[in-house]
Amino acid sequence: MNSDRQSPRRSDTSRVHFGRLLRVSPVDRRGVLKVGALVAGVAATPLSNSGAAAAPTGRAFRHGVASGDPFPDSVLLWTRVTPSEDATPGSGNGPDVAVRWEVATDEQFRQVVARGSLRTGARRDHTVKVDVRGLNPATRYWYRFRCGAETSPVGRTRTAPAGGAAVSRLRMGVVSCSNWQAGHFAAYRHLARRDDLDLVLHLGDYLYRRFTFGGLAQLSMLDLRTYRSKQASGPADPDIDDPARTITGDAQMTWLTNGVTTTEAQWKLIGNPVMIAPVRFPSNLSTRDRQALHELTGTPPVEGVPYNVDQWDGYTADRAELFSTLRRNGVHNTVFLTGDIHSA
Repeated sequence: MNSDRQSPRRSDTSRVHFGRLLRVSPVDRRGVLKVGALVAGVAATPLSNSGAAAAPTGRAFRHGVASGDPFPDSVLLWTRVTPSEDATPGSGNGPDVAVRWEVATDEQFRQVVARGSLRTGARRDHTVKVDVRGLNPATRYWYRFRCGAETSPVGRTRTAPAGGAAVSRLRMGVVSCSNWQAGHFAAYRHLARRDDLDLVLHLGDYLYRRFTFGGLAQLSMLDLRTYRSKQASGPADPDIDDPARTITGDAQMTWLTNGVTTTEAQWKLIGNPVMIAPVRFPSNLSTRDRQALHELTGTPPVEGVPYNVDQWDGYTADRAELFSTLRRNGVHNTVFLTGDIHSA
């Protein structure tokens, strides 16, 4: 996988409410469209590989481990340490500590291929992020951290295939919209138990960048928060259809359309933080539903009026431009992976 970076590499905190699987192969377009209906409603933000956890040896690693941004020759590794009982997240308390890390080609760490050490403290909320380079493409690795005498859970990650490689299949888990009180994070457990995923895609709001998976797929991740025009005041706001308003910003729209119209990848995947499909008030609402929607939106529900303007429905000109560009250039096999609202 190659990346066209439009923002610094980072591991954003992602929101997860449910998990779905997307399988992409050179010939199975019907299968992708069918599964796409299940995941149409998927925000990550950055990219994360599945991880296998082992029991930690102490209390220092209470937040587990994670890996992300898989490239052909590198991955990001992350953890958080708790060096003292008062070093709770966001507290600003706790001493600086040294954290060691290791990457190996086997789960027992007999073949360590990279290692290092760094310091972290309250200024970084005791988090650790390591950009491990010099790895081999399409290869599975195991990693762990150590702080003093304690060892973290063991994580499992995988680098992306080399650019232009003949990739026959890409299988990913897609996650979005978490709410701890509403459902905890059970989706992670199911994904972590799978041994056949190439990556887990978290759809987020604050980056735009591009990845390629050999000649099989191109993934364009969008930022639909930073560059957008001021949100419309409500579903009845006439500014919704103002052609001067934008959800992507001019530069990002040009970057997106240039990418999807010039790539030679068979599948064009777009990581889309908010819903792009129109969602409008229907005509057959009951009196009870009409009243509930009125209370929720602050606007009497009118047939054909957008339900939520905090998505592409609130920026119709950008959506029309994007779809027109795809049609005009004969771009096929485009899949929008969308997140944000829980019904997405």
